[in-house]
Amino acid sequence: MDVLVGHATAHGSTRQIAERMAAELRRAGLAARARPMAEAEDADTYEAFVLGSAVDNQRWLTPGGSLHTGQP
Repeated sequence: MDVLVGHATAHGSTRQIAERMAAELRRAGLAARARPMAEAEDADTYEAFVLGSAVDNQRWLTPGGSLHTGQP
């Protein structure tokens, strides 16, 4: 199964968490890739998603919210 571990990060910590999650999924036998959500224009090629974002003022960062809601 192809899994996208998408992330939106302000200072890098969310990216680090996404990379560790993708590594654990690969160890479990899945094809997982951590990518910034702003670059995930080919989301339809994945069968499953794990999405994470830093939070600013009680909201996801813009790239995270865009992929999550489907809005540009």
